[in-house]
Amino acid sequence: MTTDTHQIETENQETWTDEELMNYDSDTEAEEDVVEEETTEEAVVEEEAVTETAEEEPVFYTDEELAQLDPYHVDPDKLPESAKVVHKKYLDIFNNSILPELQQLRAFRQKVENDIQAAQARINPREAFVKEVQNRAMRELGVTELDELNQEHVIELSRQATLVTQEINERTRNSQAQQNRQVQIKEIHQRLIDDFPDFDTLDVYARDELNNLPYIKAEKVKADIMSGDYGRIKSVFDMFKQRKEAKNKPPVKKAPSAPPKVITGSTSQNDVKSFDLDEWSKSNSETQAKMLLGAGLLD
Repeated sequence: MTTDTHQIETENQETWTDEELMNYDSDTEAEEDVVEEETTEEAVVEEEAVTETAEEEPVFYTDEELAQLDPYHVDPDKLPESAKVVHKKYLDIFNNSILPELQQLRAFRQKVENDIQAAQARINPREAFVKEVQNRAMRELGVTELDELNQEHVIELSRQATLVTQEINERTRNSQAQQNRQVQIKEIHQRLIDDFPDFDTLDVYARDELNNLPYIKAEKVKADIMSGDYGRIKSVFDMFKQRKEAKNKPPVKKAPSAPPKVITGSTSQNDVKSFDLDEWSKSNSETQAKMLLGAGLLD
């Protein structure tokens, strides 16, 4: 080898000069630095991704939350995989089978209502009244045609007209009363909700508890509910609320009762007087008797 030119023999028997060799070493080191830097960045990115994945754990619905949601408002991402599959099947069945039938049923019902309203609009009330009176009169008389000159026919027409008028007025009063009743029920229901925040739960409890009341008490409760008087209705739910709270209240533990006092004889302890036993033992029977009498031990 010469000092000016160094030659390196490779597999292809090629030779590099010193300048090419130095450039090669520099390029190789630069490429290694780039590769090492890219590897480090990839490792950092992977580590951050793993950390984020570990920190972001899935949050699922609780049973209470899921029970209050409409199926269309459920977020599938908050369901476990098994529940997610069931939810999708449910929506598919509802959208493809149940919903079209419901839409057809609603369309048919709307058409029937429209036809009824249209038919009623075409009916002249006066003509309908006269026709109904005539038909009833003919049935009552047993004829197929009425004679306006026949006094019996005229009387029957008048009688049937009075009856039909009474029936119409009665239906009108009943319809108006029913509408007023519906308005009253809605107003009472709203007032109960305002006075009892947990009214729905209380109402279910009251319906079940009604069967446990004595017969006379249950009949009074029913009469108060049907009275339409809000004061009486509210008192009924106040009663059921108290019963519900008392039922849910934990039982109070009773303190152990003291043992009964034992009374011996007819002489109380305050009446008993002490005496000297030594003196009593040394005394004769007469003196002992006096000592016992004095102590209140003998009558």
